[in-house]
Amino acid sequence: MTHPTIDPDLEELLRARLRHLAEQAPASDSEAVLETIATQQTRRPWRAALIGSAAAAALVMGWLSVAARDATPPPSDRYTVGTARGPLPAIPDGWRWEAYHDVAVAVPDTWGYGTSGVPYCAVKDVAERTTVGRPGAVPLMGCSGGLQPDMVAVAGTFVDMSPSRDLRYRVPKVADGESTGDRTTRIVGATAIEVQARQPLRDQILATITPLPVTGANGCRRDVPLVDDPSWRPAAQRLPRPDPVTDVAVCTYDIGADGGLRAATQLPSSAIRRTVEALSSAPQGGTPDRSVCSGSYGDQVTLLRMSDTSGRTHEVVLRYAGCAHRGIDDGSTVRALTKQALADVLIGPHRAGAIGMEISDVVP
Repeated sequence: MTHPTIDPDLEELLRARLRHLAEQAPASDSEAVLETIATQQTRRPWRAALIGSAAAAALVMGWLSVAARDATPPPSDRYTVGTARGPLPAIPDGWRWEAYHDVAVAVPDTWGYGTSGVPYCAVKDVAERTTVGRPGAVPLMGCSGGLQPDMVAVAGTFVDMSPSRDLRYRVPKVADGESTGDRTTRIVGATAIEVQARQPLRDQILATITPLPVTGANGCRRDVPLVDDPSWRPAAQRLPRPDPVTDVAVCTYDIGADGGLRAATQLPSSAIRRTVEALSSAPQGGTPDRSVCSGSYGDQVTLLRMSDTSGRTHEVVLRYAGCAHRGIDDGSTVRALTKQALADVLIGPHRAGAIGMEISDVVP
């Protein structure tokens, strides 16, 4: 059997990224890496395992995510995005806005969620792959005919979003506006959007691509302090009672120098009451830090923006990605993460990436 090789330029990028992370990581963080991989193998046994050097490569590039793909669209009463808010243009009924860093694109409501760049031969049923993808863990495996053929019949229908710098390592090279087969690639700002679909759907999706405004999408702003300052806390106020809450925006951000709004959705009405009740009933005191942790916030954070009938907005920060400062923070009190509070929140495009084993039972 011929073993897959890594492109020399990509290998050098991986090494540089590893050196960068090693400088910032806690001295004993190797334990956290092992815990994360073990957790994922336990919780998602059907997914392709990332082992040895392949696991290290995927992890240091920030691709580690407990969900390689969600093959089927979520039921409409389980996860919806609501109506776009702000200056985003109108879209057809039955479509929704998806946001990633500096771009917004609309897709039909029936689409599910997946991971950008997942090899087509790792997909169990290509006919069911109709997804919006964001960067995450992908199996490092070779597929005949390339990782991602540009044909719907072979690789499925998808919109994959990722940093445009990743296109430097694409073979063959891809340019903005280039179309091959059933796929067209667009570059907006620092983001690449690959749209693979049959016509006329592909052109309909491409026509919606637009820079993400400061006001963001679906109740989630693009310009929040959390991106650059993960220690930021909302204005101190008590969590609201469930009855007055009219809607809850779920806003997940990648934090750090290359961060931004990762996903913006709205909870369906059926999930609002149980989520607000679960947040309020979580035990005070936060989730304990890992004993060897030096203060890491991780690379992802979720902000809930709850609007009530009086017109007020209550903000709650969920921290779960690092090994410290984890919990439910409403600005006045920090509570422990609980399964009930996260069950309807950290799903779909908000699914958590790398986490420690000690919170694996509460993170969906």
